[in-house]
Amino acid sequence: MTNLAVLILRLFLITLDGVTSDMPNDVIGLVASGAVIPDDTIVRLLKQSPPLPSDKPEPVYSSSCKLPPIRNVIDMINEWFLFFHNSPKRQAFFETVLEKCFPDATQVKLKGLCRTRWVERHEAYENFMALIPAAVMTADVILHPHLYETLSFENWSWDKDTKEKANGLASSARRFENIVSFVVQKNSLHPLKGIAAKLQKRDLDIYEAYQRVDETISCLQSYRTNVDEFHSRCYAEVKQVAEEISSVEERPRTVRSQQHRANVPAESTEEYFKRSITIPFLDFLVSEMATRFSEQNRGPVIGIFFPYPQDSCSKAAKH
Repeated sequence: MTNLAVLILRLFLITLDGVTSDMPNDVIGLVASGAVIPDDTIVRLLKQSPPLPSDKPEPVYSSSCKLPPIRNVIDMINEWFLFFHNSPKRQAFFETVLEKCFPDATQVKLKGLCRTRWVERHEAYENFMALIPAAVMTADVILHPHLYETLSFENWSWDKDTKEKANGLASSARRFENIVSFVVQKNSLHPLKGIAAKLQKRDLDIYEAYQRVDETISCLQSYRTNVDEFHSRCYAEVKQVAEEISSVEERPRTVRSQQHRANVPAESTEEYFKRSITIPFLDFLVSEMATRFSEQNRGPVIGIFFPYPQDSCSKAAKH
């Protein structure tokens, strides 16, 4: 039963991450019918290397979302990570800026959105939130060292490629729409962090797992139901970040016809981003979670763990 539990949780997590399993057809048939899987089949599957997630560096729950602001922020976070990660000199300069201008910083390196570890994806959002003011300032110093003469940064020299990338990243980070999208993503995905960590444990009870999934879905639904309150909290955080990195509060111009970006009517900038980013992204998350963990998808898993109705009922009664 232990090996079977490991197998099912493994396949269950692979499905959660949006990856199509290459499970053999004979096993698929056994799973669908609820029949007992032979021990040798379980051992054979457990010895196989797990299929890798998508080659794209962004999380499936965000990359699969078709909202351009969501996808743009995913790309932006990874570009910032690669800017420092691929150059020891840039990373060393970033740490110098942190030491001189942000002495209370507890982190010194930006994180990328990991392709395989779901918890680290959430940590990357928190990490970016903490370090974005320092990252933008680092880009500014690279571009305009004469404005920071009192900090003695003149000894550093930079090539044309570094300056071009720094300019592009700083402009992208200061774009108000990107700040809104980033904060909304971070806060909307926060309830998923706990369940992502717990679902990767080997000894998590299946009923407890589904209970936590339901709690997470309920939390996301409450965000959507009280979207005005949720967006107000996000927007207050957006303004704080914008002030720290010298970004101007603005929204795209609304026109009569637009095909390549959101063009929703709104009386204020805050209302515009609520309609164009917050509401669509929450709807996407709730829909994805409800679909992946629907009653129809739970049936085969419950049937494999508890093939006899009395086992299922007794287990459910304990919870």
